[in-house]
Amino acid sequence: MVDLNPSLDVGPDCYSFVGSCSGLICLEKSFERGPSYICNPIMREYITLPRFEGYYKSGFGYSHSTKEYKVVRICLHPDKPNFSIFQVYTLGSSNGWRNLGEMEWKGMDLHGREVGVFANEALHWVNQDKNNILAFHLADEKFSELPLPPPMRNCYAMLGVLGDFLSVTYSDNRGGEIWLMEKNKNLSCWSKEIRFDSSGNGILWPFGYTRSRRFLLNGGSCRSKIYVFKSEASSTNIDFGK
Repeated sequence: MVDLNPSLDVGPDCYSFVGSCSGLICLEKSFERGPSYICNPIMREYITLPRFEGYYKSGFGYSHSTKEYKVVRICLHPDKPNFSIFQVYTLGSSNGWRNLGEMEWKGMDLHGREVGVFANEALHWVNQDKNNILAFHLADEKFSELPLPPPMRNCYAMLGVLGDFLSVTYSDNRGGEIWLMEKNKNLSCWSKEIRFDSSGNGILWPFGYTRSRRFLLNGGSCRSKIYVFKSEASSTNIDFGK
């Protein structure tokens, strides 16, 4: 890594946050397509990843089994409009960006800035065309598909991480639902933890989950406020296997 000098202005208006793992932060230019940076703010060092000319989505995570940090990006195929190219960059490797092949992905909005959500050593994106979640497992670099929880009205599914759980939130001006993915041995299930009322405060999104099973939300008409909702005593579980 090189020194984190003043020329890398990490102000919120200049860079987008991709993810953080074990003290390292991945950033991208907010108004450009690349390059990406991996920063160590404690050591005041950073590296610059090779630039990609085109539209893509990114994700950043760490594999405990292989002890590797990886950046993954889903790139718009230059010749096939309904296909995407998957690439991986492993920190500390001299291989640069590696192509993992292509996949059909109709209707994917690569113009947006949604990033891969890192949970359970995998990166996750919502595939609206198939109405499911695409998971990329960092250890073996394989893909799998996960079902989304039942939709609430016509709300968009927003992925996140709350506590140690992958989460899906449906929210609109009237209220929303928060689902957590729970694992029991080799089985996984979606658990609907709360259904909340926005009470005229606009669209709320969760950003925290406490040990006392309380959800922290903000947004809406007054972003300076934080709303606290307690998890329901009885939740709805939906199993979907291994």
